Amino acid sequence: MNLSAIAIRRPVFTVMVAMAILVLGLMGFQRLGSDLFPDVSFPAVVVTVPYPGASPVEVESLVSKPLEDSVISLNGIDRVRSFSREGSSQLFVMFHLGVDVAEAASEVRERVSQIRYRLPEETREPII
Repeated sequence: MNLSAIAIRRPVFTVMVAMAILVLGLMGFQRLGSDLFPDVSFPAVVVTVPYPGASPVEVESLVSKPLEDSVISLNGIDRVRSFSREGSSQLFVMFHLGVDVAEAASEVRERVSQIRYRLPEETREPII
């Protein structure tokens, strides 16, 4: 006997099985846990270096490029973006998901402190 023959010969059985599946599905759906706002933090580190009185071109060549070159070799980096504005440079280092942000920030801090001597003397202390 195949399934369609059983369903035709015993319609009450077919309706009861369908109702049981429906009730079990509704009970399972009610017990299903969901979180509307899960805790998701994207691992990113921002480095800001003030350079008062400098043009964007100077900031890019003297501050942003050396910062990018020093940070780019870190493990787990997804993207590196820098923005050079008049008087400041911002470097956004975005890591892959799963990277520890505190550890990544300390590695970036170490790299920035290693190249601090190559930056112009007029630059202020980098903010990480």
